[in-house]
Amino acid sequence: MINTEKSEKIKNIFDSIPSRYDLMNDLMSLGIHRQWKHYFVQKIPQQPHLTLLDLASGTGDIAYAYSKKAHDLMPTITLYDQSDVMLKKSKDRYIDNNIKGKFDWVQGSSEKLPFANNTFDVCTVAFGLRNFSDQPKSLAEIYRVLKPGGQFLCLEFSQPSPDIHHLYRVYLLEFIPRLGKFITENKEAYTYLAESIRDFPDAPAVQSMLQQAKFKSVVYESLTKGIVAIHKGWKKND
Repeated sequence: MINTEKSEKIKNIFDSIPSRYDLMNDLMSLGIHRQWKHYFVQKIPQQPHLTLLDLASGTGDIAYAYSKKAHDLMPTITLYDQSDVMLKKSKDRYIDNNIKGKFDWVQGSSEKLPFANNTFDVCTVAFGLRNFSDQPKSLAEIYRVLKPGGQFLCLEFSQPSPDIHHLYRVYLLEFIPRLGKFITENKEAYTYLAESIRDFPDAPAVQSMLQQAKFKSVVYESLTKGIVAIHKGWKKND
């Protein structure tokens, strides 16, 4: 059953922060999130006419970066987000920056994707898995809409190595909410985001989660002393 209370809370949070969302990402990560995302985009397969579903698409970082990289291969990219305000922000970015490519913008819940079985070659999620109100259900939906042999790639926060664990927790739980209050006047939103990072399981646990959702050949790669990880899994090729 979808946790509608959590789902609505998360939607309200992201509806409230889009104007300073990209700035806060830069400040919170000291700009490193751009390097993580750039590296992540390099992992997305390049093939002619690839169909890509970018869940929790936010302001379009992953979708637009991949479109630029694979433009000559003419991918079709669907940006999907629970927040219609975030989707509007990504559409404005598309227009303002004269981004080229074939895109669709769809609003909805990750727990009930409005797409037919076996629709997409690849599904990506960057820093969104921990915000899904029902992660097993969302992963089952991702598996359903991927084509046989399709790939799921996820970039998400993880648990850092012991040598930076204490300092990282202080930074996460003390500094980020205060920064959020100063930059966005919304300390509550960034308190939630910091706590969601703190509480999200480590990479091996997420690997197990993907395996339980029937993904095959599941692997992960830890980055920046384990602060984030890239997860990959494939749908069985019938």
